[in-house]
Amino acid sequence: MDYYLRKYISFLLLEESRNRELALLPAIRGAQMRSLSELNSLLELINWDKKKLNLYIICAKLKAIPNFTFNMNKRSQEETHPWFLDKENGFESQVYESDIFFDFDADDINEVLSDVKKVKEFFDNYEVPYQIIASGNKGMHLIIDGKYAPIKEVREGVVFPHKTFIENVKEALNLSSCDLSNVHLINRLRKLPFSLVLPKRFKECPEMCSEQIMNVALPLSDEMFNNFKPQDLILCNVLKKVKLIRMGNLERFPNLSLEQKKLNVQKILKEFDALWK
Repeated sequence: MDYYLRKYISFLLLEESRNRELALLPAIRGAQMRSLSELNSLLELINWDKKKLNLYIICAKLKAIPNFTFNMNKRSQEETHPWFLDKENGFESQVYESDIFFDFDADDINEVLSDVKKVKEFFDNYEVPYQIIASGNKGMHLIIDGKYAPIKEVREGVVFPHKTFIENVKEALNLSSCDLSNVHLINRLRKLPFSLVLPKRFKECPEMCSEQIMNVALPLSDEMFNNFKPQDLILCNVLKKVKLIRMGNLERFPNLSLEQKKLNVQKILKEFDALWK
């Protein structure tokens, strides 16, 4: 757990999980990270050093998350499960924003890189503020923060115009590796940026994987993306480039005003007629 105890890493994790549900699957849903001590307590609770569980955040941002018990026998059935199901007073009632989340995954990393490049070039033309996150194994996430794309409608647990927009972009750009399963469910999870990811070859024996050879769910700059190699995500290699980690989530077009970013995202949504009118 040495990596998570580094203060600059902990602060990055805190920032990325602000106002979001934190999940440590398959052990815990409905968690939150409000302080360094809270993160450490969660990792100790699940015996992270042995189990090496992946950390996820929800794409939605929430006004509030209840303080659920850490009694695992009681937590799921009596607290978190009912909270997710209660549309009037539970999870859904607390959602105020949701990221636009493209999830790319394929056995061939070159297929993923090719598809992400198509979307990247498309978004760059519109000066859309987006992030590229290498998910830690063979996938990549492309994310537009929810503060730039207001929710138009939530229907049967699905967020619009986010869902329609992703489907239309996938079709228009022929994105074979863009995963549409569970596309924009309101409780959709994604890897927590800067968190450690267990390599798939250690899935059945996580205790055999040393921390130094785990992967990092790593935000990528243009240079890092253009020269990407899977070994760039291995923790021991990432720590050699610690300055890159401290640069944060590497959102594109950081110098644009908030209002201009919103306008650019609205323009691209209207281009695809994604329930924006």
